[in-house]
Amino acid sequence: MTDQALDAAVVVGVIGAGAMGAGIAQVAAQAGHRVLMFDAQPGAVERAIAQAAGSLKALADKGKVPAEHATTIPVRMRAATLPELAECGS
Repeated sequence: MTDQALDAAVVVGVIGAGAMGAGIAQVAAQAGHRVLMFDAQPGAVERAIAQAAGSLKALADKGKVPAEHATTIPVRMRAATLPELAECGS
């Protein structure tokens, strides 16, 4: 295993928008990646994105992240179909 960071231009795909998937997606978006998320449950991705926005707003209110993170980072996250995930990792 190497200690090299993933290039920010790499699109990250996350399958599953539950607590773990949402957290992974948020961290990837905070690292500058565009994030495509898929979940078989209707509305799960949208809830995960809203949760990320809420978490980032709370962190911004506490001064732990810049205020613009609450609005700009969730924009990097979007719902995708399974075939759309083919572009991830490149």
